Amino acid sequence: MACQILLRSNMEPKIRLKGFSGAWKEKPLLDVVTLYNGLTYTPNDIRDRGTLVLRSSNVQEGEISLLDNVYVRSEAATSPNVEKGDIIVVVRNGSRALIGKHAQIKTDMPNTVIGAFMAGMHTDEPEFMNALLCTSRFDNEVTINLGATINQITNGTFRSMNFLFPDKKEQKALGAYFQHLDSLIQSSTKKIESLKQVKAASLQSMFPQEGETTPRVRFKGFDGEWEIDTLENIARIIKGEQINKNELFDHGTYYVLNGGVEPSGYTENYNTKSDTISISEGGNSCGYVYYNTSNFWSGGHNYTLQNVSINNCFLYAYLKSKEHEIMSKRVGSGLPNIQKKSLQEFSVRFPINSAEQQLLGSFFFSLDSQITLHTQRLEKLKRIKFACLDNMFV
Repeated sequence: MACQILLRSNMEPKIRLKGFSGAWKEKPLLDVVTLYNGLTYTPNDIRDRGTLVLRSSNVQEGEISLLDNVYVRSEAATSPNVEKGDIIVVVRNGSRALIGKHAQIKTDMPNTVIGAFMAGMHTDEPEFMNALLCTSRFDNEVTINLGATINQITNGTFRSMNFLFPDKKEQKALGAYFQHLDSLIQSSTKKIESLKQVKAASLQSMFPQEGETTPRVRFKGFDGEWEIDTLENIARIIKGEQINKNELFDHGTYYVLNGGVEPSGYTENYNTKSDTISISEGGNSCGYVYYNTSNFWSGGHNYTLQNVSINNCFLYAYLKSKEHEIMSKRVGSGLPNIQKKSLQEFSVRFPINSAEQQLLGSFFFSLDSQITLHTQRLEKLKRIKFACLDNMFV
């Protein structure tokens, strides 16, 4: 649906869906929603199956997640069952940041209640209300009313909240608009998770595991055991140059800090070319493996692999699959680091046939590219939603 930007009073949003105008009206929140409380249960009530109790861990990224479920015996489930369209809100938690987090019940969930540290909301326009609870206005109300010693908001807190509302028709249109955005965000999130699962499974099956000399899954036409050698014999391991970070930014170059590329303009003042593997030497990202697609300056807390004798993309995929082993080489207290000798002695197993190396490298590089593409799309959708929430509510 098209949007329009209008001259407005302080009772109107900056941006509106086309066809809507006029001031919004202030109302108490409890004139629009009906609250219900969650279930208090004991450890003795918990069962392997029974009535599902939705808790704060079941609210993830604004959606219902069923990866961490608790069930109680049905006789103990004396609180109301959630209904499609209800919004559940975290009202008490050890983490202050979780207070106010919420999700809409989007499907029928029979035999399901909420826990005692949650609140449920019935409302005639659940999609609109779900979007309103995502706004900074609601976050501000939560922050203002949080308990001084206990991280909680009470029914009395909700009773004190007032918000501006448009008429029902505009509420319905706004609800549909944000529901569509949420659907796109959820679709992108699921696609990323699916690609990551494919990659993880492929890394397990297409690379030899501990005690194996051949992978379990292979491209057609290839056989034979894989070779094994040290990283020192496969690539030249170069530590980056320690240099003043501000000097690099003043010249508009690229600087690698603990392996993370920070762009600042364009210049020929690089010490490392693109399509280079780097491994973070120290700091919080110590041991992380990166593939650099742009020319960059390699800093003092970074190793780069140069003069690689096998397929570069294959080597990156292999090292990425062994990242936890590389990180296990960390030494030192405080901020850890990885010694060059540890990398030099690190074992790499690879197929002899360069064509198989290239196929594997291209396969995993393609997966990484898809994950990056969908991640960028997801971040763009989230930025759009944030901007819309900020400008389409009062």
